[in-house]
Amino acid sequence: MATHRLRYQDCEITASVKKTDSGFVVVIDDKEITISRKGDCYSITNGADVCYGDVAVGKSRVFTSIDNQLIEFELAGADSVSSAGDSGHAGEKDKLRAPMPGKIVKILVKAGDTVKAKQALAVIESMKMENQLLSPSAGEVKAIHFGPGEQVDTDEVIIELEVQD
Repeated sequence: MATHRLRYQDCEITASVKKTDSGFVVVIDDKEITISRKGDCYSITNGADVCYGDVAVGKSRVFTSIDNQLIEFELAGADSVSSAGDSGHAGEKDKLRAPMPGKIVKILVKAGDTVKAKQALAVIESMKMENQLLSPSAGEVKAIHFGPGEQVDTDEVIIELEVQD
């Protein structure tokens, strides 16, 4: 069983992960969670409770959608990410990067627009859920690299900003 440190919201946890024939067994605080692939999604079992969700894996983050709620884990020690759309690249405040692979649903700004920090700039669909991507800082929209309907991979730059001090 491999041991991993994960961060969920503001908490750091240690999880043991064991690969099985049908998926994984994850142990967190002596609680066993079984994750098994069921067609296009995963069943997640904690004792008698079963729920179904989707899983997407980024470079240092894992996203799961359970009962229409997006849950994000990141590897402990990775740059802190406080919101979807925050790039996770240390000191990088002039780029909005895709936090996960997905399809751009909407671009909410245009080149030349002035934006506030944490303002919604785009919407990405991943794991059948739409997620707003927030501006990493205040500034002016310098360039938009993707449009609605286009696929993006984790960490691709969607929007560039001219940061205001």
